Amino acid sequence: EKLVNIKEVSAAAGIRLLADGIEDALPGGPIKVYRTSEDLERVKQTIVEEATLRIKLDREGIVVKADTLGSLEALVFELKENGIKVKRANIGDITKRDILEVITETNILNRVIVGFNVKVTDEAVEIAKNENVKIILGDVIYRIEEELSEWIDNVKKNIEEQKRLTLIYPCKFKILPDYIFRTSKPAIVGIRILGGCLRPGTRVLRPDGAVVGIIKSIQSKGRSLNIAHEGDEVAIAIEGVTIGRQLKPGDEVYIDIPSSHAKVLMNDPNLTPTEKEILEEIARIKRHRDPFWGL
Repeated sequence: EKLVNIKEVSAAAGIRLLADGIEDALPGGPIKVYRTSEDLERVKQTIVEEATLRIKLDREGIVVKADTLGSLEALVFELKENGIKVKRANIGDITKRDILEVITETNILNRVIVGFNVKVTDEAVEIAKNENVKIILGDVIYRIEEELSEWIDNVKKNIEEQKRLTLIYPCKFKILPDYIFRTSKPAIVGIRILGGCLRPGTRVLRPDGAVVGIIKSIQSKGRSLNIAHEGDEVAIAIEGVTIGRQLKPGDEVYIDIPSSHAKVLMNDPNLTPTEKEILEEIARIKRHRDPFWGL
């Protein structure tokens, strides 16, 4: 449709504005008219105030980009309402500079850039891919929030899984009296996991504080397992014990946890209620001999 030159325009009209020096104009920002040179400074101050993001940013958090000031404020507001901290919020496409800033984040949950109705330069995409920086784009705020929340949940889950591979977590199990397959070298018995999770390579702790034997392997229906969970009934091989001496059918025993691991676990918000209860039981047992265990 052909454009028509006009001398004036009223509110709420859509126009195309041609002028010198507007390359740096803020998308979504205000346009002011001044009549006299005396009005110029007042108009400048008004524009600065209206074009400033009116939401307080955080000292740490994610980076947010949007196409206009209004959409930027709306997105940042919604993210913060959902408990997501925002460190920087700017207008414009996602560029190499944005990726390089996020790379310095030590908290993996902050290695993400959210973009509303913006593009990403090819260079930024390549660097983000190589440096494990997540980019989330969209033109609907609630969908961006959903994707970001899903990504955060997955990252937290992976962190928790990795932590469970490096720390020995609480576990309590019962030796089933009717399932003693071999008494020694190694002892092979059927057990029921009463709480927590069991992994091979961990040592057995009796309620009297004695540490006996080491779990060599776990099997279920002829298949070797790397882990067994609460409620599972599995067969385990225990090296260094004789059933009837160090351990007896029907015994309820624990997995021995190093003091340094326990100190971390005491403050772990992801422990299940059962794991917390078992950890407290283990702490009472261990502190009979070492009052400062886990502290």
